[in-house]
Amino acid sequence: MTVISLSIEEKLLNELDKLKEDLGYSGRSEIVRSAIRTFIGEKSDLEKLEGEVNCILTITHTDESLNVISDIQHDYQNVVKTQIHDHLRDHKCLQMYLLEGNSEKIKMFWKDLQSCKKVEKVNFNPL
Repeated sequence: MTVISLSIEEKLLNELDKLKEDLGYSGRSEIVRSAIRTFIGEKSDLEKLEGEVNCILTITHTDESLNVISDIQHDYQNVVKTQIHDHLRDHKCLQMYLLEGNSEKIKMFWKDLQSCKKVEKVNFNPL
């Protein structure tokens, strides 16, 4: 097995260690491998989309990043059928998008949100 080096913020490392304990993983590497497999599976599901589709994207981000998220969202208005924005604890936001339209455009929206450093988490659910 190949060994890689990973830089991670202290807060995220603490969350990783808590997950490791809560879920019974034997070590950090095991849980990181599991997370990567989950991410690869989600991306694989996304890549299978073809033609006109419906799906749900949910994201979490901090309050202060709302303008950045809105800028990205405006580029994809033609596939956003419905959007719900809710304020969570600790100055976090949840946004849920019901998407309908061209699968390639939806894939690009997912990619832009996924690569945005202001977005904490992206979930994709095909319908």
